[in-house]
Amino acid sequence: MHRGVPEWLLPLLQLVWKHHRFSRGTRADHTPLELAGVTDAPTLAEALNQLGAGQPIAVSQPAKCYTFAEIFGRAVEEPASLQFA
Repeated sequence: MHRGVPEWLLPLLQLVWKHHRFSRGTRADHTPLELAGVTDAPTLAEALNQLGAGQPIAVSQPAKCYTFAEIFGRAVEEPASLQFA
């Protein structure tokens, strides 16, 4: 958590950050949600309208969680075990 940001504000900031459209670079004209492959997320305007109306935000399916091997194409090495004398 960022110092000075109240906890009640964090979900709202996350919502805004995930809908932010990048303006330049290889991610230009895309949002973090689009780059993650989320296609059924409500728009920022829809989400804020639902928050104002007190309705829960509906998502049809949870986002897929990827393993390290799926992302980087290799297995994670087992950490060396610690031995104490």
